[in-house]
Amino acid sequence: MECAACRAPMIVVEYQDVELDWCPDCGGIWFDNEELEFLLQGAGLDIEALDMKSAARADTRRAGEHTRRCTRCRRRMRKLGVGGQPPVILDNCPRHGLWFDGGELSAVLRAAAPPGEWARVSAFLGALFPGHGRNKEADS
Repeated sequence: MECAACRAPMIVVEYQDVELDWCPDCGGIWFDNEELEFLLQGAGLDIEALDMKSAARADTRRAGEHTRRCTRCRRRMRKLGVGGQPPVILDNCPRHGLWFDGGELSAVLRAAAPPGEWARVSAFLGALFPGHGRNKEADS
C-alpha cells in the first residue's frame, strides 16, 4: 500500500490479529474501519473517550492541512476534528477507514487517556510503532 501523505511504501504491523498499515518514512498510520477500536482496547482505552460519533467535520482551510486520498478507493477523504481542544484533524473515508498523519495518533490517545495513564499508553505506542510513542506532541 502507498502512504496517503508521502507516497512511500507502507509496512504492515500486526497486533492481536489486526493488521495496521504504517509508514516508517513519515509515521502515518492507516486504520481500516473497526481497527482503531481493537487498538484502543489493547491500549486499555475506550473508543467512547474519543467521541468519534460526534466528531465534527473540520475546516479544511486550516493551515497545514492537506487533502488526503483514501488508500483503498483513492477518493478524497473528509476531515474530522477529534480528541480534545484544539481537536486533532484526522482524515476519514466513511467506507474504508481513518488516516492519522505522523504524531496524530499520539495526540488523540493522549487526549483520551485517563489521568496518570499517558506513560503506559505512550509505551504501548512505542512498542507497536517504533519511534511513534515518543514525539514532540507526546512530550509536551
